[in-house]
Amino acid sequence: MLVEIPTPEFIVLYNGKEEYPDFKELKLSDAFKSKKERYSLELTVQVYNINKGRNAEMASRSPALNGYSELVDEVEQNCKSMSREDAIKAAIKTCISRGNLVYFLERHYSESAPVSAYNTA
Repeated sequence: MLVEIPTPEFIVLYNGKEEYPDFKELKLSDAFKSKKERYSLELTVQVYNINKGRNAEMASRSPALNGYSELVDEVEQNCKSMSREDAIKAAIKTCISRGNLVYFLERHYSESAPVSAYNTA
C-alpha cells in the first residue's frame, strides 16, 4: 500500500559575498561524475539570493528574513572601518534601533557574550 507524504521542497538561502543571481535552480545530478540520460535519484534545489537589495518581494513578506539581510549587510559595512567583533556588536545595536530582529536580538544579545555567538561569516 502506498502511503502518501507531503511534497518536499528544498530551498537554499544564499547570502555570500560573490555575485549570484536572485534565483537559480540547482540539480544534484549536475554534480555526478558520470552523465546519463536518466538517474535513479534527482534532487532540485531552489536557491534564493537574500543579500540586501536582492529578492525585495520575498524580503517584504518576511520581516525576519529582511532583518537578517539587514544585519549581515550592516556587519559587512562596519567591517570596512572596525574590527569584526566591534562590527558585529555595532550592527546588532543598529538593527535593534531600526526595529530589525528586535525580539530575537534583545533575547540573545549580550555585550558580555563572546562575539563568536554572533559571527555571521
